[in-house]
Amino acid sequence: MKRLWILIVLASLVLPVFADDALVLPQGVLRISIAPSYGFAKEQWDKDGEAQDITSAVGTKSDGIQYFNVGIAFEYGVTDWITAAIQWTPGWNLWSTMGFDKTTVPAGALGLPLPPTTPVPFYLDQATLGSFFDLFVGAKIQIMGKKAPVLNDTMRFSVAPGIKIPLPGASAADVKPTLDEAFVAKEPDNHLWGLGARLYFDYNVTPEFFVNLYSEFIYYPEQKVSDSVNFGDDKKVAKGYDWTIEIEPQYWAPVADGLVFKAFLPFTYKMTPDYKIEGTKIPDSASSILSVTPALGLFFTKTFMPIELEVGYRWPLMGTNNPITNVVYILGRFYMKF
Repeated sequence: MKRLWILIVLASLVLPVFADDALVLPQGVLRISIAPSYGFAKEQWDKDGEAQDITSAVGTKSDGIQYFNVGIAFEYGVTDWITAAIQWTPGWNLWSTMGFDKTTVPAGALGLPLPPTTPVPFYLDQATLGSFFDLFVGAKIQIMGKKAPVLNDTMRFSVAPGIKIPLPGASAADVKPTLDEAFVAKEPDNHLWGLGARLYFDYNVTPEFFVNLYSEFIYYPEQKVSDSVNFGDDKKVAKGYDWTIEIEPQYWAPVADGLVFKAFLPFTYKMTPDYKIEGTKIPDSASSILSVTPALGLFFTKTFMPIELEVGYRWPLMGTNNPITNVVYILGRFYMKF
């Protein structure tokens, strides 16, 4: 089923650019992370997992979805086993486009107050995504590790309770698919309050190689939204939850004095259930995606400020009700001691 207006909500799924391992920061260390990323999609998976052209609600074909996003995070070591964090990742869509073929459609297809067969220009070549993703605020608590309450040199286990804080979205009045001007077709995030937690488990196979298991569950209680591009105006929305699981081998090895080489290969699966508006389930609104994100990094430990640089590429493998979005990203991490 070609349902652009649901799929575009997921066009920029949360990128796995911040390592989901059980490590925490040392006490008094501030880490600032900045991650620009570029994403693009030409096709989408339908509800049966089949690849289809991305099309609008009236069947016009897309030239492709593209966006450029910048994310940022602030993390601080409160103790040697507790790290507080504010993460905006992804953060701000500085630019996006969802070009579609221009066409003329009957007014009835758009629900306009005109005779149903009246031809109406349908311009979608200047459609964009909304600007802001929502914030995640929480704290990672290492329960097992070298300096954790449960001492262990081989395994690490951490839990991170947190909340999703909605940021403002575009006005529903900005959805103007019949005007030949720029407009917001969909917001890239829910803009809903969410509660949840992240779980991390690391097993050190060798001093240089470990495997991480990660899970995140965010629950969105039913809540009222006003003037929402995604859900309408003055509606009660029960979004359900986002559930992510991941397995990630990581390899860290010193290659020179003050220089550590890193390699990552996370396999990430994310799913959401059918959601409800005003108590009515939206058919085929559930989604899933499996992706792999190979990445390489260098950690400069003896510069005036320890700096970590990473580059990666997310490759979507399979899914349902999702754009087949490829993402390339660069990540910079900057460490300061207070």
